Amino acid sequence: MELSERPLPAKLMVAASCHDSAELRRAEEIGVDFVVLGPVAASASHPHGAALGWEGFARLRELIALPIYALGGMGEGDLVIARAHGAQGIAAIRGLWPS
Repeated sequence: MELSERPLPAKLMVAASCHDSAELRRAEEIGVDFVVLGPVAASASHPHGAALGWEGFARLRELIALPIYALGGMGEGDLVIARAHGAQGIAAIRGLWPS
């Protein structure tokens, strides 16, 4: 779905899930509060998707001023490297809450 403006009032947080430069720029244009960017690494939920890698993440991170959380194959041990590449933090489900 293509949005032309922020979908919720300013008092509510809005995030966007992004995978490339066009999506990052669009998220910034519509005024989201933060984005998740990935996949950075191989992910069980997207086994056939091309991973950005940390260098790709860092390049895309430079395009916008929004807080960005690294997504895709993340776990507890990735927080330090994510921060070193410009991430606000990491977003993870399986890596933080194993079943």
